[in-house]
Amino acid sequence: MIKITSTCEYIPYKIMFALFIIVMLLSQLSNMASASESFVTLDISKGSIVITSTGYSQNSSKEIPYTGKYILTGSITKNQLI
Repeated sequence: MIKITSTCEYIPYKIMFALFIIVMLLSQLSNMASASESFVTLDISKGSIVITSTGYSQNSSKEIPYTGKYILTGSITKNQLI
């Protein structure tokens, strides 16, 4: 015997799939926003780094005002407080 099914049975699945896709797309918005943030990259091999709540200085230079995020890179060959 052949059973004829209505397409109405599959509508809830289509709605769930569409909601799933929307949630996945919206979750990527935060990643796109963080990609546009700015960072200051400081290299420890160029001298000592001092980071304060109002900015940073490197190699005993004058403090540069900055309150964002930092990326620290480089390497050192002697014992140094980081």
